[in-house]
Amino acid sequence: MKSAALLLLVSSLAFSTPAIAGQVTLFEANCARCHQRDAKGVAELYPPLAHSIGEYLQVNAGRAYLVHVVSFGLSGPISVHGRRYNRAMKQFPDLSDAQVAQVLNEVLTGFNRELLPPDFVPFTAEEVRKKRAARLTPDQIADDRDDLMRNLKKK
Repeated sequence: MKSAALLLLVSSLAFSTPAIAGQVTLFEANCARCHQRDAKGVAELYPPLAHSIGEYLQVNAGRAYLVHVVSFGLSGPISVHGRRYNRAMKQFPDLSDAQVAQVLNEVLTGFNRELLPPDFVPFTAEEVRKKRAARLTPDQIADDRDDLMRNLKKK
């Protein structure tokens, strides 16, 4: 019983956003250069991740989409909160499956908590591994985003 409680505590700490004194989070190391430390992006250049991507989990394809964007990048114009962005999102193939899960959980629980569905389950390395097997191009992910946005509008 004690080991289960310890595992739960460690897991919950792994999904919190604040860095431990002096440590840089995966988000800060890989994403903040463009999306900023507060995940609010840069107007006309880099879209916000805060208060936006959590809603993608309201539809089934949202989880795969998020894994694919981090893993394979994204190209083409997108709109977030009524603002248009048209810069390529770089891919992060060097991040391990566990790191992709960790950075997604960091952004979702730290900057999108209010948008998460009540039954939100954090990403796992195993889930990421399975979703990364698709090996998509940034253009294919842009098409997936279009489908995702249409599905969100139907909700």
